[in-house]
Amino acid sequence: MGALRIWKDLRYLEEPSATDEAIRTYKNRIANDPKNPAHYYKLGRAYQAKGRKLSAYNSYQSAIEIRPDFYPARHEIAGIYASIGKIGLAIREYVRVLKAKPALLEARYNLGLCYERSRQYAKATHTWEAYIDGESEKTWIADAKHHLEECRSRQAGA
Repeated sequence: MGALRIWKDLRYLEEPSATDEAIRTYKNRIANDPKNPAHYYKLGRAYQAKGRKLSAYNSYQSAIEIRPDFYPARHEIAGIYASIGKIGLAIREYVRVLKAKPALLEARYNLGLCYERSRQYAKATHTWEAYIDGESEKTWIADAKHHLEECRSRQAGA
């Protein structure tokens, strides 16, 4: 049953008609339960799947207004900021996410990328080291090690 629920919640990421259905569904859920930040978060994900970043951003902001420590929405907002080149704002949000959820390695990885993009190589180095130390599945270790060496090299050359 759990897998079916997850599939229903996430299939809109791949199926355009399901995305429209998800938007309608989460708008209805918000109308019936306006104080649930998860509904706004899922609406934001559906908007993002359609490429509607502003609508997604607004939905995530609504989730945060209801519950300021709702880190999934902050994580998505950070990603939107990074995608539009607002790296300082992305860093701020990733740092907030990691304060609430230090083990969220995806946020740490993305924070490392943002520090690197903003040429804050000392912070990037520290972030990559923390990511590598915390990654147990070895999913992105090789990539992270490459970034770490790149940052160390640039830091030494600065």
